[in-house]
Amino acid sequence: MLPLLLSMSMSLPAELPVPESLQRTVRTFDFEESTRHRLDLPMGFDRVVPYGTDGPAVFGVTKPVAGPARSGTYAFEFQLDGQSMAARTRPGMVPVRPGTDLDVSTWVRMQDVRHAGVRLAAWLVDADGGRIGPVEYSPYLEQTAGWTPLRLAVDGRRLHATELVVELQVMQT
Repeated sequence: MLPLLLSMSMSLPAELPVPESLQRTVRTFDFEESTRHRLDLPMGFDRVVPYGTDGPAVFGVTKPVAGPARSGTYAFEFQLDGQSMAARTRPGMVPVRPGTDLDVSTWVRMQDVRHAGVRLAAWLVDADGGRIGPVEYSPYLEQTAGWTPLRLAVDGRRLHATELVVELQVMQT
């Protein structure tokens, strides 16, 4: 099971401490909308072939599931079936202020997963939806002993971005 909690915060250059007053959460996904609506995917996400791969159609199941959530009632579950798969935020879900750095984090828990791992990917886009700057990746995680955080930083200080795209990737090795 790969539940996803996503939060982003503004940050100052690494050499300076970031005062609490300058940190803010841009968006959090908690999947609790599933308590009110029967959904195939959590609101704000589309199922896609992982960015940077040219894999075939995606096999397996992604869905909100009640039960072993890290917090709240629902988690976002991936059931892999032979190929890599991913879920990506839809356009307009994570607007950002131009010229800011972002921290992206999620908690994952893997159960009975063989020959696969998980990572986060994130990139900034301009007002036309075109990618600007590099695609950033979290460390690749193959096993977890319970809930484990994944985190990455997106450098947007010198970019005129209007939105952040985040993708949770389950990669078959």
